[in-house]
Amino acid sequence: MTKGKLSSLTVLRISCFFINPTVLSIRSFKIPEKIQSFSPFYDNSFIGLIANRNGQETTRFVLFDQQGLETDSIPYDRQYENQSGIQSFFYMPEANFYYYNNSFHVKELYNDTLFSLNPQLQLSPRYVVNLGEYALVAEQRYQLTSPRENPMAGKKYVTTILENKQYLFLSSPTFDLNKFIVYNKNTKTLANLLLHYNEPEKSMFNKHTFTPRYISKDLTTLISFEEPADPEKEDNPMIVLLTLKP
Repeated sequence: MTKGKLSSLTVLRISCFFINPTVLSIRSFKIPEKIQSFSPFYDNSFIGLIANRNGQETTRFVLFDQQGLETDSIPYDRQYENQSGIQSFFYMPEANFYYYNNSFHVKELYNDTLFSLNPQLQLSPRYVVNLGEYALVAEQRYQLTSPRENPMAGKKYVTTILENKQYLFLSSPTFDLNKFIVYNKNTKTLANLLLHYNEPEKSMFNKHTFTPRYISKDLTTLISFEEPADPEKEDNPMIVLLTLKP
């Protein structure tokens, strides 16, 4: 991988590992109806988002246990008129949840604010992701005139947020050239980072640039996975670890 540097962010090395599909640990639990995306929460509970697909949904976040029983919730603070009745469904999660610095955090697809969320289900704003004219507009989601109409056309949005002590990492397939955005929390500066795969990884993967999906528990390694370019030669995905300089 090409070495990338942004301020004090330096990529030390890239490591690749094939996933062994026989080594899996599966945990079983139930999910309440309508939950579109969810995550483990505090005290062995779970938190889930009910996507406001028709504009009239009243429940926003639901707290539930492993049996799928709802124990608490947060309401939507606004409903929208939807004259056509057309509902929009998206392939990606409509909420990005993550745990950092002993706190839980969430950003919704149709919300520009990154919140912290405490065990009492109190939301506190932390950052605003301002995409300007490219930002998703909630009202447009409920003004569709055809089921084939895409409310995201020409827009950009964040699908993954990761965080460590110094940086916020934001990525999305809508960012140009598979770039991901890096925000330095200390200097309050923002930049796009583009990391190209070199050979032999470049010829092995379907895409040629690194986009983070997860971060390690010690917050020093960004993690992604790539589909093989030739499934006949190798049909297992490959884990990609990008180690950052402390």
